Amino acid sequence: CGWADGFVQCNAPLSGNSRDVRHHLQKHHRVYTTGKHRTTCRWLGCSQTLQRENLLRHIITCHLQIEVRCPDCGRRLARSDVRVKHALRCPKRRGIATSTLKTSKDA
Repeated sequence: CGWADGFVQCNAPLSGNSRDVRHHLQKHHRVYTTGKHRTTCRWLGCSQTLQRENLLRHIITCHLQIEVRCPDCGRRLARSDVRVKHALRCPKRRGIATSTLKTSKDA
């Protein structure tokens, strides 16, 4: 964990699992990740202002840099929730050869 309380960085190991990160933030830093109130990320070196409900996603994506890949095509995706949406239209999962797909250049 890179959360800084004052000038002291936490340094506790985090799994990258959203439930574990949320629990750690609440228990050790009294940071809650629900609601639309604006808050500032206090991860060391970061001062981004965002809604509390987006803080957890911000930490996992930007600071923990958890890599998510499609198990079917191997494409790197930004977050696990994007993987779910991608799975609905993944060409390999649907059995479509990627060479037959039109790209934005072809259209």
